[in-house]
Amino acid sequence: MQGKRVIIHAGFPRTGSTLLQQEIFPRFDGSVKVITPLSKDRRLIDLFTLSCRNVKLVPIGDTDKKYVDDIVSEYPENTLLISFEGLLGDQCDNFLSLPHITEELRAYFPEAEILVIVRRQSEMVKSFYRLLVWQDGYHKSLKEFVRFEDGKFEGYRDQWTYGVNVYPPGIDFFSLVAFLESSFGAGKVHVLPYEWIKSDFGRFCNSLATIVGTSLPNTAGPPPVINRGPHGYDLMLMIGLNRFWDARLFGFPIVPKRPFASHFDLDCPDYREKYGWASWFLRAVISRMSPAGVLPMVSPVLSPLIKGLGVSEDPDRTIEMAIDEAVFPSNAALNEKLGGILSGLGYCDCR
Repeated sequence: MQGKRVIIHAGFPRTGSTLLQQEIFPRFDGSVKVITPLSKDRRLIDLFTLSCRNVKLVPIGDTDKKYVDDIVSEYPENTLLISFEGLLGDQCDNFLSLPHITEELRAYFPEAEILVIVRRQSEMVKSFYRLLVWQDGYHKSLKEFVRFEDGKFEGYRDQWTYGVNVYPPGIDFFSLVAFLESSFGAGKVHVLPYEWIKSDFGRFCNSLATIVGTSLPNTAGPPPVINRGPHGYDLMLMIGLNRFWDARLFGFPIVPKRPFASHFDLDCPDYREKYGWASWFLRAVISRMSPAGVLPMVSPVLSPLIKGLGVSEDPDRTIEMAIDEAVFPSNAALNEKLGGILSGLGYCDCR
């Protein structure tokens, strides 16, 4: 690994990681080797996927380090960019970096630099909430999701008991950056705001190119958003559909979420190859009968009706303001540290 520069893009969830991996990072020139979950060569990604949780805190030995060094030495490029959002804490860890993950990364790459994309916490939390509604059938309110009661948020809860564990006031970007700098060194932690992708894409690309040290062509405008969840009245409808699909009568679901799927291994390549059109037809029927499949059919009719009743399209403004207020000191400190790049983006505009 001698002489090679290693940059680790470590996430956060809901900060455009998939967009970066699919649309932006591939534009780097040939001097940069980009490794993502989409890469054909996934050895480093698989290693970190399996080991970075490392809850047993097993020390990284010389054999492990040599394995990684041998992989990196195969790449002729001078710079290695590893992008995997799982290298920070996930939704069960309140998104923040866990010390044992950082220690493992430092053991493998002691001279690594860290790239972190931040997003205004209230928007990041709402985006993750929308994703849960869209993909996981979640149907509780945002208020219940963030445990907001009597003007304050409940504290952190044990992840194994409660699963998804989002405590908005604890998403402390300034402390995260300080922790990473103490681990990897001052000047080795690079921070860019997600909001630039939409509002100032050229500036985002230029800043990213400066960090990586090479050119990064950008288009006239930002690429399309990936993994976008439902918004506004569609979000309300999706929550209602999820609630209906989750309803049970005498313990049995009124509407099965994946009818007939238990009798067929639909995700098995051999099954798809053997049954061809039948597999395709069954998968299409199941997708149309899911809440996500029904939403496009009912939204054109029901959304205008909900709007006509005078229902607010953004009923959670109070919670958003409470999140912004709770994280203001951290964001203001980080903005000063970064030379004001977060100004005007909502991070510290609530005061």
